[in-house]
Amino acid sequence: MEGGAMETKKVSVKRKLNVLTVKKKVEIFEAVDKGGKKGQIAKDFKIPASTLSTILKDREKIKRLFELKKGSMKKIRIEILN
Repeated sequence: MEGGAMETKKVSVKRKLNVLTVKKKVEIFEAVDKGGKKGQIAKDFKIPASTLSTILKDREKIKRLFELKKGSMKKIRIEILN
């Protein structure tokens, strides 16, 4: 430590991925429809605000697949319908 210079290391922390089921996404739609604030809904479901926005953007596709499969699928890939 000559000259008073100290090295600092930056530690990046990865957040744990939170995979939402189709049923949870439908619950998010219902919460938004009831007039809940998007920031609070994101906190309640433990997802980033950007993820909430993406889910809402793909709302029609998700609902269509949910109805098609009658909620039997745990996860879906939206790319299928594009």
